[in-house]
Amino acid sequence: MFKKILLRSFVGTTVLSSALAVALVANPAATSAPELRTVDNHCEEPYPGSVTTSTDIDLRTPVGVYGAFNTATATVSASEDVSDGTVRFVVTTDGSTVNTQTRPVNANGVATISLPRYLKAASTYTISATYVPEECSVLAGSSSSPDGSYTVYKRGTQTVADAPSRARGRRPVVKVAVDSGLPRYAQGKVRIAISRRDNVLASRVVGLNDGSARALFRTMRPGRYDVAVRYLGARNFRASSDGDGFRIRRGS
Repeated sequence: MFKKILLRSFVGTTVLSSALAVALVANPAATSAPELRTVDNHCEEPYPGSVTTSTDIDLRTPVGVYGAFNTATATVSASEDVSDGTVRFVVTTDGSTVNTQTRPVNANGVATISLPRYLKAASTYTISATYVPEECSVLAGSSSSPDGSYTVYKRGTQTVADAPSRARGRRPVVKVAVDSGLPRYAQGKVRIAISRRDNVLASRVVGLNDGSARALFRTMRPGRYDVAVRYLGARNFRASSDGDGFRIRRGS
């Protein structure tokens, strides 16, 4: 009796093992390990970037002359304190980037830059500001809208003419200096005309070198002569004029 029960148990186990083997062959994925997914979120809660910010930009002045100082200030606002992160300032004109600067915000969410002093005149520049929060900050980034606008005009100049008197037989010389009030010299050309009794006797156009020019003219008869000088201006500088006079002495 015991042998019969043992035989049935062995046969049942064998049948069950065979059925499992067939099932594994027909569907091998049935025993595959479950897929593990890793979520790369090293930032702790509260979830980063969950607080909306706004960025406003303000210029000390919307217009200026070539060589003038100007600043741009960005203020980042949010329902939370803004005391970290940076602001990226970009200066563009006619679709081209001319300057980029990055500054950290202070405890009040404010960042300030000095605009390039020698932005070319006769142009309008757009200054944008983009707030970039620190990694894992609850603050979201934002950009200025509207952007700042800065128009640069030509700088005024002062022209000084110097025409010393000469002895008879010596050629007249005219010296010109053009001052812009900047460390940079004015560029361009000057026109020099010598006249007597409203009749122009000689005229020349010469280029400036380090803001000055010198022209030598043909010999002239004794008498009094007038000199008219005009700086013709340039991309960054306005034109200006001056006059002087000289005498050709009869004696040597």
